Amino acid sequence: FFAEITETFVKYDCVVPVFSDKNLGPVWEDARWMYDRARDLRIPFMAGSSLPVSFRNPEISVPMNAEIEAAVGIGYSSLDKYGSHTIECLQCLIERRRGAETGVQWVQCLQGKHMWDAVDDQIVSSELIDAALSVLPKEDSRKLREGDSAALFLFQYLDGIFGSVLMLPDYARGIGVALKLKGHRKPLATQFEERLEPRYPHFFYLRKAIDRMIHTGYFSYPVERALLSSGILDRALISLFQGQQKLWTPELAVEYQPVNYAHAPGIDLDTNPGDLFCFDVTPILEFQIMLVWIILVSSRNGINFLTRSVLPCSMNIKNDSSAIRFSKGILCTAITKKELRQELFRFLPQQCSFF
Repeated sequence: FFAEITETFVKYDCVVPVFSDKNLGPVWEDARWMYDRARDLRIPFMAGSSLPVSFRNPEISVPMNAEIEAAVGIGYSSLDKYGSHTIECLQCLIERRRGAETGVQWVQCLQGKHMWDAVDDQIVSSELIDAALSVLPKEDSRKLREGDSAALFLFQYLDGIFGSVLMLPDYARGIGVALKLKGHRKPLATQFEERLEPRYPHFFYLRKAIDRMIHTGYFSYPVERALLSSGILDRALISLFQGQQKLWTPELAVEYQPVNYAHAPGIDLDTNPGDLFCFDVTPILEFQIMLVWIILVSSRNGINFLTRSVLPCSMNIKNDSSAIRFSKGILCTAITKKELRQELFRFLPQQCSFF
């Protein structure tokens, strides 16, 4: 229904934030169209699984700019439905590597003997597979290589790192990811929990991320993560349909910068959704100044008051911060709403405005 939604936005010359659950579309072309359409119309836009913001067991620390050498995800259930969740769980960790995200150069889906040959030949690290499985519940009555429904999504990022997702519907009973970090003797591994009580709490943390976008007009984390995950899944399923062929994917050269958005329980669900934390506040600060400016139609004296007093106090940032000085400079060059929009759009991400 995204086409109808955006047609309505165009009709009334106004947009509102939009969240799309799980992957962006059943096929890559739909996913990319939704992403491009949102950017063209400057729609605040988010998408994806609830699991990247869910509880993790055990809690692990993957710092920004980490030197990640390899990553393996383990998933269960159907290849499409839970393949989406598993790829995005892997992506929310591997995107934190040095150089940030630049996209994927090829994708392949393997099953049967070809899948386990890739494991035996160490194309997929058996150490990382063991680490990921060690944090997951498993079906005790089955063995790892039993059954014919298992599949391996194998892909290589443009910076050379391999990503692997093993879908083990007959054996695994959860979603986990293991990473090999340079200089670390042992892999890091965690389970992305799907707690049932109280009332599937990971959805509350997803809702909090959506609420923040609605209140601030700025994404809590980049929609490009869901876009790239959607593309990997689509190309993996096509590879399987085409006889497990390797597919080169220049269309998946999706670049973005990750953000430090916290996951459960690191977010207080009782806080105001407009409160800012976990990432750089500069673009959001400028966006909120724009809102205040438009509503109050402030004079230049009003701008001085807002930038020196009201906003710093309400947003817990220092009066001498570079963000305040930068925002004040932008505001003092713009007299009308139209001029202010043109000036701010030079600096803000396209997702920041719905005016």
